[in-house]
Amino acid sequence: MLVEEVGHERDNALAEVRRSFGGDYDPLYQCAYLIGGLQVRALHRELVGSGRNDAPGVPRRVAAGELHADRSAARAARRDAD
Repeated sequence: MLVEEVGHERDNALAEVRRSFGGDYDPLYQCAYLIGGLQVRALHRELVGSGRNDAPGVPRRVAAGELHADRSAARAARRDAD
């Protein structure tokens, strides 16, 4: 699922699964990581999805949504290569 749906490289996906279930990290680590990711996603939606790009301290490429487009193109290229 991490490779097919998320776009992880196979080795990175294996490392993520091992980290999640290996017992080396506190059980709340993954939960905290997920919550942080959801907060970043909400901020992205608020700034980019709304078309608002005047927030102080937000780099122009982030405000314009260019970084998201770059990631989407890279993910599509990886899928085509597989």
